[in-house]
Amino acid sequence: MAKHVITTIRYDGPALEDHQMDVQALAPALLALAEMVQLANLKLNGDAASMKVLVKADVEQRCFQLDIHIVQSIVESAKHLFGTEQYKTAKEIAELLDLLLPGGVAGGVFWFWKRFSTAKDAPPIALETEQHGGQTTIIQGADGAPITVNQTTYLLASDPQMIELGKKVLKPLERPGYETLGFYRDEKPTVEWNAEEAREFIAQPPTHLLPAPEPDPYNRTPIRAIVSVRTQRNEGKAQWEIKWASRAVWASMEDLEWLGRFQSGQIRFDIPYWLDVEMEMTTSRIDPDAEPSFAIKKVHDLVNGADGKQGDLLGGDEV
Repeated sequence: MAKHVITTIRYDGPALEDHQMDVQALAPALLALAEMVQLANLKLNGDAASMKVLVKADVEQRCFQLDIHIVQSIVESAKHLFGTEQYKTAKEIAELLDLLLPGGVAGGVFWFWKRFSTAKDAPPIALETEQHGGQTTIIQGADGAPITVNQTTYLLASDPQMIELGKKVLKPLERPGYETLGFYRDEKPTVEWNAEEAREFIAQPPTHLLPAPEPDPYNRTPIRAIVSVRTQRNEGKAQWEIKWASRAVWASMEDLEWLGRFQSGQIRFDIPYWLDVEMEMTTSRIDPDAEPSFAIKKVHDLVNGADGKQGDLLGGDEV
């Protein structure tokens, strides 16, 4: 399964009227844009989908313009984990980044950065945020009017790694003769930046867009162990009942590649069976009486029964 969307990035200014752009300015900016797309995909889809960003030059414009092709492929094993409505498509990710025009009043990540990091005489951002129903309400200073944005947009826009990549995309506007950067779809701008706005954003520390940090309320302990599997629940989020350290616990199965092979019949085993796994145990720092939770991060080997033989791993053609 593949998804494909096209948008346009345009750098403009007197230095670009002959359709030429210094590769030392262009290459880092395009690489950063591709990394933004891939980082958003990783945060929203994990390993279930991959993204590829392609470019095509348009020399008919009196500027430097590239068509951006975003191609998404859904990993085959992920089809066993969730339906088509449960992952973010290439179009949705492009909208979240303002590469396509988002729906609603508020925009995506580049709109968010422009709105909150370059406004003149604006009070500090994120003195207070409220999250509900998939939306984040930002109260911009003591007397500022609340603005509601998509919660995913807020989380992506306030991510330090995403911010640094965005600065690289805008960095060419620091050069003489480079005046604007915009993203367009069918000649309609989704968002446009001028050189002054870009310089202000680049000068801001990443923490300018972040709420006050909160301590992680959980302890997270990595574990490498041999566990016996008693029950599997593969509908929805996969949960496997395992026996470990003389107790039976439920663990989420987060090794999606192995799970997909198991669900499609490429891995077979005899009952009882054991797995050599990497797990993560999560315990509460706030409530010492709360039960720990477990997640299987990686399956290394499957072991059959009491004789300790490794399980049979079948090729796809033999299923």
